[in-house]
Amino acid sequence: MTKPLQPDSLPVRTGGRRRLPSQSVTMIDVARIAGVSAQTVSRVLNSPETVSPQRRERVLAAIRDTNYVHNAVASNLASSRSKTIAAIIPLISNSIFADTVQGLTQELLSAGYQVIIGITEYDSAKEEDIVRSILGRRPHGIFMIGTHHTGKTRELLESAGVPVVESWGWVANPIDCLVGFSNRQALIDLLAHLAQSGYRNPVFCGVVTEGDNRAEERLKGFNYGLRKFFGHRGKRQVLLHEPVYTMAMGRTFLHKALEQYPDADVLVCTSDVFAAGALLEAQRQGLRIPQDIAITGFGGYEFASETNPSLTTVSIPAAEIGAAAARLIIHGPADGRGRRQKVGVQLTLGGST
Repeated sequence: MTKPLQPDSLPVRTGGRRRLPSQSVTMIDVARIAGVSAQTVSRVLNSPETVSPQRRERVLAAIRDTNYVHNAVASNLASSRSKTIAAIIPLISNSIFADTVQGLTQELLSAGYQVIIGITEYDSAKEEDIVRSILGRRPHGIFMIGTHHTGKTRELLESAGVPVVESWGWVANPIDCLVGFSNRQALIDLLAHLAQSGYRNPVFCGVVTEGDNRAEERLKGFNYGLRKFFGHRGKRQVLLHEPVYTMAMGRTFLHKALEQYPDADVLVCTSDVFAAGALLEAQRQGLRIPQDIAITGFGGYEFASETNPSLTTVSIPAAEIGAAAARLIIHGPADGRGRRQKVGVQLTLGGST
């Protein structure tokens, strides 16, 4: 018995050329319309840089006209590798991490890659599960924010046989490649500046969770600078342990810091978000910034220059980290910079100090 065709399955004419349903179009159909071989169509889809611009455009036009959908799954099975890059990050709500992913994505998309995202929420066990799941999809490479993982995660990545780029930290033994900076040194440099500027009693304000080694490194840098530049031997810190990054947390940090350390003259916050929240709350309390209390941030968020007064902050080239990581995944350390590439961080002075 012949099943009648449904209206949606009928060929549609567009621009004078018959357009076939996408599931019925094959690579051979595209090749015939473009006047090239099926192998050329495959190269356009998988390695477009190997095809001349004129021929590539003919193939792309045929793909558009026919609604051809490339069977990436079949291609992956044949090659044992996809053109998919996995980005594993702690949070998507943190805008500075979003800037890093944006830099990564822009570079990868222009080279014909797609990006899938896994979110760990600073949970190392969840990161391990995500890595295991992603490797089952045969990615072309993996980008990670963070340099500290469970032993099993590291073992999985080391044996994966794909490029792995860690970021936002600095270690001597990365899994494969690294684009980052020393969080510890960034805080040491900040405290050296504050001491030179005449401050005497800084207080560290940050969220430190089990899976956030970057915050731990910043705390280590603060404590080192506290001893070296200020002569304090005891702890001067307000730590919260919930992985929440809101301006309301900055309000909490201000209250706790002034309560525990009445002599505080500068709050050293581990995020511009906390610093902005503390600044707004200080102003609500009638405190003058920086005369009564100075405040510094970390990250170099766009809004840091728009607060009144503007924030003094450690600026991180977040998008550059992502773009450099993408180039390492695509080309390897071909530019001579090696597998460990350190990005420059800088102290941006504002009116908050």
